[in-house]
Amino acid sequence: MKSYINSSNQNQNPDSHTELARKLSAIAHPSRLTLLELLSGQEKSVTELCEQLGKSQPYVSQHLKMLRIHGIIQYRRAGQRTFYRAPQSMLLWLTTSRSLFLGEDESAIDAPEEAF
Repeated sequence: MKSYINSSNQNQNPDSHTELARKLSAIAHPSRLTLLELLSGQEKSVTELCEQLGKSQPYVSQHLKMLRIHGIIQYRRAGQRTFYRAPQSMLLWLTTSRSLFLGEDESAIDAPEEAF
């Protein structure tokens, strides 16, 4: 499965930064982050997601649509039901990001001050 957030330094150009910023913006909502955790490496229907989040179908569908149009999640239809899935690597990325940005693992952020 394609990695949707590339941590490689090989393609650092303005276009890749712009695309990455768009995807990060699409992810940047608490409900979307939760959806990505729930969908990482497993397929779930909208009904299952609504039950797990305790939210209405229109609310969940709105957030799934944002993730889908930015190519962050995949979906398939089966009759009247739609199933969604995120790459397994998304859970690792979310866990690493949480540690890095929320300071849960301060050793991961030891950068020289002159770099800033």
